[in-house]
Amino acid sequence: MTIHATADASAAGAAPEAAAVRLVSLLPATWEVSGIHCSEGTAALSLLLPGDLTPQDATARITDVLRHPALRGWTRSDSG
Repeated sequence: MTIHATADASAAGAAPEAAAVRLVSLLPATWEVSGIHCSEGTAALSLLLPGDLTPQDATARITDVLRHPALRGWTRSDSG
């Protein structure tokens, strides 16, 4: 299963590459990053998730991770 999560840093002031690294470091170890694309103000990650994880559970986990102080100002928008 692949989820595309994009973080928008309009108010964060952090480089998207730095935010992508922070986000990846906070994800569960069983998740696999299959791609990262950064552009001005955004970081998009493609994630391969364990087969027993529902999209709803994954979305909830990503939302929780984005609440971490290191990612303050970043939000999520999914396409999947």
